Amino acid sequence: MTHSICILGGDMRQITVGKEFLDSGFKVSVCGFDKLREFPAGINVKNDVKSALKNSDLVILPLPYSRDKINVSAPLSSKLIPIDSLRDYGTDKIFFGGMLNGESFGKASYDYYENEELKVFNAIPTAEGALSIALNESTETIHGCKTAVIGFGRIGRILGNMLKKLDSDVTVIHRSNKDDAWCSAFGLSSANIRDLKSVLKDKKIIFNTVPFVLMTKEILLALRRDVIIIDLASAPGGIDYEEGKKQGLNVIKALSLPGKLSPVTAGKAIKKSICNIIYDNKLLEGDT
Repeated sequence: MTHSICILGGDMRQITVGKEFLDSGFKVSVCGFDKLREFPAGINVKNDVKSALKNSDLVILPLPYSRDKINVSAPLSSKLIPIDSLRDYGTDKIFFGGMLNGESFGKASYDYYENEELKVFNAIPTAEGALSIALNESTETIHGCKTAVIGFGRIGRILGNMLKKLDSDVTVIHRSNKDDAWCSAFGLSSANIRDLKSVLKDKKIIFNTVPFVLMTKEILLALRRDVIIIDLASAPGGIDYEEGKKQGLNVIKALSLPGKLSPVTAGKAIKKSICNIIYDNKLLEGDT
């Protein structure tokens, strides 16, 4: 039996997801991409949610599935995709979405971003994207540059190690003794977040991964005036943006980097995560 998948909204990551499932023998339709001129051969393009969902067994939503909790995230669509339409036309479907935050649709819903392997795979293109921004913005090489990474989660660990391998003078700023021990094990210089102001004052490039405003007016005033601050954290971010603007600092909000800079790699990781969910929950007959 050939199963059908509908890709509803999203960016180029979802187009890669569709192509990957198509190559695995699924029938694939997409909706919410009218700004695109070309699609992989074999993908069926639909113009409305009702017809897109009609003959689909599985529905794949973006990462994140929504930014306003009213419409599905669809940056490549000129039309809105109301979340209510999923409930109107998808009552008998199985849904997969990123960052569902407890929302449920159809007869079953699965949050593929809850899978640890996807979060790790997502951290890699995020870190690479952050480095790309730093290289474009800086007049200096990463080699020998005084840098700091605030936070030691998945992205912070990968980014810290990347900077170290490029011979950057990098310091990882953490909040726990456990993180201090891991930094030591990785050979990374580190400091506690209580010393944030003094540690950051001579850094040329600062990467933030903590979704909490740590870089307040007081901290920003202590920084070099030629500093580059790259905020990778989800809302509300880690920087007082208004204050940074007033001070004339180069503050860059860098969200959704995998989708913008590495959509093929990120899309393949999403497809793999969904396949693992399908297999683990025995959702379909046969191999995926």
